Amino acid sequence: MDERQDHRPVSPLGSTRFPVRGELPARLSRKPILISSAFRSAAVNKAVGGVPNSVHALGLAADFIGPASGTPLQVCTVLSRASSIPFDQLIYEGTWVHYAIPEKDNDSGKREVLTAHLGNGSTTYSRGLSSL
Repeated sequence: MDERQDHRPVSPLGSTRFPVRGELPARLSRKPILISSAFRSAAVNKAVGGVPNSVHALGLAADFIGPASGTPLQVCTVLSRASSIPFDQLIYEGTWVHYAIPEKDNDSGKREVLTAHLGNGSTTYSRGLSSL
């Protein structure tokens, strides 16, 4: 993906492929979500400690909260049960939700649901959703 000088992708995250403007908020009772991280250039991804193969660098992921819709765990629970929303990964990160879409159009995605466990300078993941 080409990058502009200001590190924004040429195809913005808010395009019709990324459901932050349609299906995703609809599943959250049309309440706003607050995106804290989406597309990241390689330099920004490195600066924030992102993994080198982060899908954020492709513009295919967002980290967000939906405070009017519930806690991040509650939001993850709703989204994991919504069969009409495509995703590759849905990760409960404790204080936010990581949501990644499939690379190809018309793909329902891997639908991998994980819980991140942060501690001792590293992050591990377990399958499914669990309280931290």
